Amino acid sequence: MRKQDEVRTVIHTAVHARDFLSLRAVVDSLDASLLVEIEKAWVHRELESLRAEWEADRALQEATAELSAALESDDLAVLETAAERGREAGVGQDLLLEAAERLASLYEERERQQRANAAWKLVYGAIEAGNVDKLVKLLETVKEDLTPEKLIFAQKKIPSMQALAALRKEIALVMRAPDVQHIKHLIFSAKGSCLPQGEVAALEEKLKEMQIAVAVAKEAEKVQQAAKVKQDEKTGREASIKELADGLSQAAKSGKTDEIRQALNKLKASGLSAREVHGFYTRAMEAAKTSR
Repeated sequence: MRKQDEVRTVIHTAVHARDFLSLRAVVDSLDASLLVEIEKAWVHRELESLRAEWEADRALQEATAELSAALESDDLAVLETAAERGREAGVGQDLLLEAAERLASLYEERERQQRANAAWKLVYGAIEAGNVDKLVKLLETVKEDLTPEKLIFAQKKIPSMQALAALRKEIALVMRAPDVQHIKHLIFSAKGSCLPQGEVAALEEKLKEMQIAVAVAKEAEKVQQAAKVKQDEKTGREASIKELADGLSQAAKSGKTDEIRQALNKLKASGLSAREVHGFYTRAMEAAKTSR
C-alpha cells in the first residue's frame, strides 16, 4: 500500500507541474500492478496531453531561436522560412513583427539590387558597344539605380567614348574618299586611342592598298609620259624628214645639181641610212622626170 501511495504522489506531482519528462520517467519504470485500470487510463491520457504540450513548447523554443538567428542574417530565404515556422509554432507577436519589418527591408533591398543589376547590364552593354549616345541617355534614366562607384565609372568613360566615336566617324568619311596623308594622320591618332587593334589594322591595310595604287599610278604616268615623248619625237622626226624629202623633190625638179647635192646632204645628216637616202633620191628623181 505504501509503495502505491508513493507512486500515486509522484504521478500527481508531475501532472500538476505539467512535467512531461518526469511523468514519462515514472511511467517507463512503473510496475503496472500498483495501479488500478482506471488510474492507468488516466495516467496515459495525461502523459499524451503533456507530450503534446512539451512538443509544442519545444517547437516554440526552436522556432524562436531559429527566427532570432535569422534576423541577424541578410539571407532572405532563411528569414522567410524561419518566419513561417515561427507563425506556425506561435512565436511572440513582437518577434514576428520584427521579422515582418526585416523581410520588408530585405524585399526592398532585393528589388533595388535587381534594378541595379538590370541598369548596369544596359550601361555596360552600351560601353562595350562603344555607343556613347546610348550611354548618355541611359545614365540620365537609370543613374538612381546605380551604385556611386559604377555611376562614376560609366561617367568617366564618356569623354574617351566621344573621342572614339568622332575618330570612327572621321575614319568612315576618309574611307569613302581615301587620302594617304589623312589616313596616316588617322592611324597615328588611332594608335594613341583605345580603338580596337582590328580597326587600326584595317586602316593600315587601307593605307598599304592606297600606297600601292599611288605607286602604280605614278609608274603608269611615267610610262605614258615616256611614250608621249617618244611619239612626239617620232612625229617630229617624221615631219622633219618629210620636209627634207620635199626639199629634195624640189631640187630634183629644178635639175640643179648643187641644190640636189645639198638636199641629199641634209637627208644624210638627219640620221637616215644610206639605203633610205637612196630611196628618197630615186623617188624624187623619178617624180621629177614624170613632171617634165
